[in-house]
Amino acid sequence: MATRAYRKSSIKDVARLAGVSTTTVSYLMNGREDVCAAETAKRIRMAIAELQYTPNSLTRGLRQGETRTIGVCLYSPLDPELRFGNLFFEQLWRGIVRETDAVDYSLLHYPLSVRGGTNSDAFLDGRVDGLLFHGLDDARAQKVLRAGLPAVVLTRSRDLPDGCGTAFADEEQTVRLALDHLFGFGHRRIAHLAGPVIPNPDADTIRKKADDIALLRLSAYTSQMQAAGYYDPALIGYADSWRDAAHKAVSIVMAWQALPDPPTAVLCANDVLAAAVVGAAIAIGLSVPENLSVVGIDDSVEARDAIVPLTSVAVPVHKIGQEAVRSLLRLMAGEPAEACRVAVPVTDIVVRGSTARCSRKET
Repeated sequence: MATRAYRKSSIKDVARLAGVSTTTVSYLMNGREDVCAAETAKRIRMAIAELQYTPNSLTRGLRQGETRTIGVCLYSPLDPELRFGNLFFEQLWRGIVRETDAVDYSLLHYPLSVRGGTNSDAFLDGRVDGLLFHGLDDARAQKVLRAGLPAVVLTRSRDLPDGCGTAFADEEQTVRLALDHLFGFGHRRIAHLAGPVIPNPDADTIRKKADDIALLRLSAYTSQMQAAGYYDPALIGYADSWRDAAHKAVSIVMAWQALPDPPTAVLCANDVLAAAVVGAAIAIGLSVPENLSVVGIDDSVEARDAIVPLTSVAVPVHKIGQEAVRSLLRLMAGEPAEACRVAVPVTDIVVRGSTARCSRKET
């Protein structure tokens, strides 16, 4: 069935209906009451009302050198191709929208053909004043920065393109909260189930390279356990992805239990992995938290709905979204990139039923 395209009324339509020039209409709409007689002004306003005419904000913005629009190359919680992380992206979007609403900026969300592509032309067509990228793996950020468009990558702090801003969680604080909680319960043999820290070229479009957050959390765990004098590389397990860990968790937990001195606690790189560890521990006859304490990260739905509700570090994802917008606005105002790179503090751990005092005497 054929559809009739919407045609917006133009200033020419107003001028034609009012019987005046487009220049007169333009001057009057910009506050120049002296350009015509009162009766003519009344006629112009009646024409504007009848045609429901509004100026083209994009055209006006381009003339003024800005569009007051921020482009967003970021997965949406509603994306059908997104098979994980819906709550994460929902919180990220909530922070972005809250901040852009506060400063009266519009958002342009690019379609999948752009988000999943490699061409940067859509970002450079003049419709946006700046750009937000998700920081997993997008080489186009460097291209748009070279073209002069301010850009911020989210959740990424390593190998940043020159000139870009960023907003990310302070993963040193994230891991410190978890380890301090376990240290406080007397645990010393603390294992770590890492996220996808090994590149996987066969993964889907979202996870082809080693994940920045997983690498940072592994690095923080390693350095902090070394500083405390409790580091043992045999206590590190590796998940292939953030989501599909259940099949591998049993073998990892069994390998840990076969050690001469098995762990009494596990810090997992996110809640999904932690829930998998809890399930694996129970499957091989361990009790959580009596035999094995488990801590997750993100304080997600998975933490609350796990077989044993998970103690989890609450990452303020919405604040990352807010700080990303603030960083982009500073970049757009001409501030140096170094001043537009923000580590968002992580300060809260939610204690639930998956952690308890170490039942084994530790030395």
